[in-house]
Amino acid sequence: MRASNSSSEEQKFQVRKLQISDKNKGFIELLRQLTVCDSVSDKDFEDRFWELSALGRDDHIISVVEDESSSGKIIATGSIFHREKVLEELWQSWAH
Repeated sequence: MRASNSSSEEQKFQVRKLQISDKNKGFIELLRQLTVCDSVSDKDFEDRFWELSALGRDDHIISVVEDESSSGKIIATGSIFHREKVLEELWQSWAH
């Protein structure tokens, strides 16, 4: 994704899944803009990251937007939750 600003510089943004290195790119500071968030150690962040990754499913995806035109700072984040139950109920209603 690219955007231009008034100084004719191009800004490049990358939308991707959360990575462990994102803690050092401002991910926690970004969350602090939305909620109260205590300090998080690197180990705690990595433990939680691997806990979510170990689920091995794509039913909970944490995405980030990285500003590639500057220092690689994380400027946005979002989560997607996929709930099978809703789809199962919908499928059963269509099957009858």
